[in-house]
Amino acid sequence: SQTTELPEAMQKSILVSARNPVGRPEKVAEMLQPVIEMNLDRFLVRLAWATFKHERALRTLETFAREVMPMLRNGRGT
Repeated sequence: SQTTELPEAMQKSILVSARNPVGRPEKVAEMLQPVIEMNLDRFLVRLAWATFKHERALRTLETFAREVMPMLRNGRGT
């Protein structure tokens, strides 16, 4: 994957801090924005856990797609 010229330690720090983005859509976008700015080819967001019922997992996915992704696309996660 391709990243910007950030020092490796800083890249790792950004990725660790965004590891568990939980909260309101605005907070999740804020936590993920530094990862987006690293210009990675792709990254994985886990939107369901083993304890989630199917309906909750779908709501989480829909909320992420409807509210978080547009903020990240527009650079408003900060």
